[in-house]
Amino acid sequence: MKGLYLGTSSYVKPIAFIVQRCPDPFGQGASVAQINNASDGADSNPVLAVYDAMTNPAYGLGIPAAKFDVNVWKAAAQTCATEGLGISMQFDSQSTADNLIGEILRHCDGVIYTDPSTGLWEIVLARGGYDPTTLPVLTVDNVIDTPDYSRGSWSETSNQIQIRYLDRASNFSTRTAQAQDTANIAVTGEVRNQAIDFNGLARASTAALVATRVLKTMSYPLSKLTVTTNRTAWSWRPGGLFKFTWLPLGINNQVFRITRISYGEILNGKITIDAVEDIFGISSVAYDPPPSSGWISPIGAPQAAAAQMLVEVPYHIVYWAESLTMGIYAMAFCARGDSTSKSFEIWLNEGSGDFLSHQIYAFTPVGQLKDTYSAGTLANDATGFVLDLPGQIDLLNLASVSSADQGQGVNLLMIDLEIMSWKTVTANSDGTYTIAGIMRGVMDTVPQTHAAGAHAWFFSEGVGETKTNPYASDLTVSAKLLPINDVGEYPLTSASSTSVTTASRYAKPYPPGCLQEQGQSYGTRFSSVVGDFTVSWKSRNRLTQAAAGTMTLQDAADIAGEAGQTFTVRIFLNSSLIRTVTGITTPENYTYTAAQRVADDPDGSKTVTIKISSVIGGLESFLPNSTEAFTMTGFGMDFGNFFGGKHA
Repeated sequence: MKGLYLGTSSYVKPIAFIVQRCPDPFGQGASVAQINNASDGADSNPVLAVYDAMTNPAYGLGIPAAKFDVNVWKAAAQTCATEGLGISMQFDSQSTADNLIGEILRHCDGVIYTDPSTGLWEIVLARGGYDPTTLPVLTVDNVIDTPDYSRGSWSETSNQIQIRYLDRASNFSTRTAQAQDTANIAVTGEVRNQAIDFNGLARASTAALVATRVLKTMSYPLSKLTVTTNRTAWSWRPGGLFKFTWLPLGINNQVFRITRISYGEILNGKITIDAVEDIFGISSVAYDPPPSSGWISPIGAPQAAAAQMLVEVPYHIVYWAESLTMGIYAMAFCARGDSTSKSFEIWLNEGSGDFLSHQIYAFTPVGQLKDTYSAGTLANDATGFVLDLPGQIDLLNLASVSSADQGQGVNLLMIDLEIMSWKTVTANSDGTYTIAGIMRGVMDTVPQTHAAGAHAWFFSEGVGETKTNPYASDLTVSAKLLPINDVGEYPLTSASSTSVTTASRYAKPYPPGCLQEQGQSYGTRFSSVVGDFTVSWKSRNRLTQAAAGTMTLQDAADIAGEAGQTFTVRIFLNSSLIRTVTGITTPENYTYTAAQRVADDPDGSKTVTIKISSVIGGLESFLPNSTEAFTMTGFGMDFGNFFGGKHA
């Protein structure tokens, strides 16, 4: 590494290497040894990886190459290459050969053994494509004892398989490939999920191939058989196939694959075989459909979320959370869609398909405003508002707190983008809930007017980050939230997506507070004024406020701002920006004169809105503090409506 540049840091950062080894012991070439070869590397052929582990004298078993049936191994390697089934598997600790080789064989569904007739190692892959009519047959003529035959029930099967693998394209992060058997779902009447780790897979295409293969074997109630035969089976081997016919049980030409075979002793001539029904041979035997049990599940499949939303996490919450490092996060709110769902999964899509990121073991309590909730309430509003959203059982989990707890933000809720700290909850006789003791516009938000029907989301265990690590830069986060109950999971393909575009919210200064109009006390809001209009405010500081561990009331006194903090005022006429004033420091006020108003809108018919933002280093507060829309009146302005002007 002589002369290698590692950056400008004063310490050497951790270095990681991606290394590759694709053994080719039989000289079959890159098309067989290097599977799924692409610009980001290739996967190893699992058959050749097993051979390498068995023969390598340095880190393997060191078995001589002469002890292997080369043609059999070459044919199996070619099968994996044709399928595109390659592995990228890391072994970085000492392990037994059984564990290492067994894990590779599990990925390719293979078995190895020594042939007793030749003494050579052979490998067999469990695959279809054979002709059942050519298979050897076991019948009453060559079975010595009564066979031990059993068949699993449909209730023991799985019809949805989730394969977790380490995706090379996503820097070897965990991804999920899913396969589903709709026929099994129709038979059993429910979704039965099974999650299996295949950490040796590194590509979505390979994971999909393995998911389909595993689903075949787990979605059907396969038969198991233990049978003792005469010397008819002397040439049969593990992984081999045979047909079984046993008329006393009504079995005719059922195909089995050998899992274990004991050749017994020469003197008694008995051979014992353990076998399982081969999924690829089911079409060669007839089955009667299982009888209906008559039972109907009282639960049913989970329903979609009643409501969902993603929001960027504010500085205050990132600062408070011990498990989070400072940076950009998004959090998910998910309202329960039925009474049976117990948790929900967060599935993200970062451009290369959906993947499971996080599971939240609760749901977000949510309600809807029964009436409009105005921005012009007291900073600590004792009256509050009423929520009306039938069927939302999570509102029952809300609990009142003391005034001290309210001041520390123990109870938080959010309507639109305004975060509020609340004190009491009352369940009313008509099914509604009254939320009272409201501290308006806490953290980096400000009071806003919220329309009837707006959702009120309650911060709880039913709210979670989409990722536990911060995002490197601002982006649009897209997610699907999937409810889960005892029956299964809401289908990913049916779920709607929700998103949020981050804006480095954690780094932005807090907006000004204590907005006052025309020198009146906080909370006074004008719909019309005579002559000039003056607005004043108080500065806020995200660093000192978060460190204090308490919520700051909107009408609190001035808090010394962050270093270099200034204010920007914007004037809007009928929602169109008409004036911008920057660099305001002290005094913290601004007057929009009647003369300016006439110059900006000679006929005086447009409403005025004034928005004030805090600014530090080019970053503006997440939300501005804003007046309601008002009309400026007086002689010469809006003459036909307010001759001489009026205050209201």
